[in-house]
Amino acid sequence: MNPRQIILIAVFLLSTASVFACEFTFTLINADGSSRNLRPGTDIELEMENTYTIKIELTEDHRNCRLEPEDTDFLLEEEKWKTSKNYLPLQLLDKITWIKEDSRHHTVEINFQAITVGACELEVLRDCDKKEGYDEIIRFIVN
Repeated sequence: MNPRQIILIAVFLLSTASVFACEFTFTLINADGSSRNLRPGTDIELEMENTYTIKIELTEDHRNCRLEPEDTDFLLEEEKWKTSKNYLPLQLLDKITWIKEDSRHHTVEINFQAITVGACELEVLRDCDKKEGYDEIIRFIVN
């Protein structure tokens, strides 16, 4: 291969690598400190009146992202999840506050209590104008 072909291949690989959305990882921490990884699209069982923490790690897939972590929406039963909404099946206990680990990595720990028996969905949504964004649902079953 000549140098021009190598440059063209490198440019192609770099441009295709940036078409994917931000990456999220979710960990559910129980009141006793035990934890498990959460995968969107699977049912997660919770116990009524127990308190939980969801630790979320956000990794931006591109530089100079214009969308701040605080612009991530958390919709519970299609409503913005807020501490003042005590009628939702999962009661948010604290304000959602992101921590910047470095320029592309952010974390947040969301504390909540399961207050209503039944199924509910938490949608995590980032509406990015540069990329395809992020939109996943975590389904909780409260027993």
